[in-house]
Amino acid sequence: MVKVGGFLAMSVGAFIFWQTMDKIHVWNALRQDEK
Repeated sequence: MVKVGGFLAMSVGAFIFWQTMDKIHVWNALRQDEK
């Protein structure tokens, strides 16, 4: 059960991490366009 919980936590953590990286990438692209 602990392994399943750890796997779920890693999956959710990775998902949030990639979502955040995607937003930062888009935000940086928008800032570069303004210059």
